Amino acid sequence: MLAHEHVVFTRLLLSNLGYKGQDGRSNLEKITRPIDLRVLDIYEDAIVDKESVPVAARDGSWVQKFNNTEDGSLFVTAQFFRYQEVEKFIEENFASGSPLPPKGGNS
Repeated sequence: MLAHEHVVFTRLLLSNLGYKGQDGRSNLEKITRPIDLRVLDIYEDAIVDKESVPVAARDGSWVQKFNNTEDGSLFVTAQFFRYQEVEKFIEENFASGSPLPPKGGNS
């Protein structure tokens, strides 16, 4: 997922002003709409672990910040330029079914 740096900045700014999370921003929507605040809700869904795992314990982030079209394009290209290799791996390893044991048991 890509998030423009303005989304990241706006979330941080509103959080610092006391409008933290979707509930905190609910009153703000009635006052002004500088952006569609649902964008921040989507961003938070991607970055905030619903189980409240501390940032240090997370394995990674699903969101990459970008500030212009070229940055976004570079990220997308880097992520997907090898899709044919991934497709081949899946075909080779999953052609005869899942190589993993059934859930909760041995094969």
